[in-house]
Amino acid sequence: MTEQMILEASVMGFTLMSFITACIYDIHTRKIPNILTFGSLIAGLVMIYLMDWQEGIVRTLAIAALFFVGATGCLGLGDLKLVMALTALQGVLPTLISLFIASSALLIVKVIKGRYKVDIRRLKDADKAAEGEKVPFAPYMLVGYASYLAYFVIDRFIQ
Repeated sequence: MTEQMILEASVMGFTLMSFITACIYDIHTRKIPNILTFGSLIAGLVMIYLMDWQEGIVRTLAIAALFFVGATGCLGLGDLKLVMALTALQGVLPTLISLFIASSALLIVKVIKGRYKVDIRRLKDADKAAEGEKVPFAPYMLVGYASYLAYFVIDRFIQ
């Protein structure tokens, strides 16, 4: 094992443990503690400083863009900080993949439960009806990141 592989495995393990902890808090309290998200974000920012400068610039710009996405209110602030930490720790592509899987899983669960009617003509009405509902998104992000991680590990194992 090279030092790079050990570092990658350590960061992935740290990220996974952060997501598991965030998931537990989010399910029970509907909040993700700042100490967890900011701690992970700071660890990621330190990693950005130590890595290749081009990748660091991409991650930093993505984190800045996520900060402005927070103004739209499409994610809760705890969830947004969790996504920002994931971006800092893992990069843009793993974050996008995890968000896609998490959003898809949430949509599937909502459709199965019958709480989200997929009707294109009434999409605005469905949005207005769902505005008051707070959904713990960290469990879905955990599913998204774990799926990405499983793919990454399987891909590395096959090579």
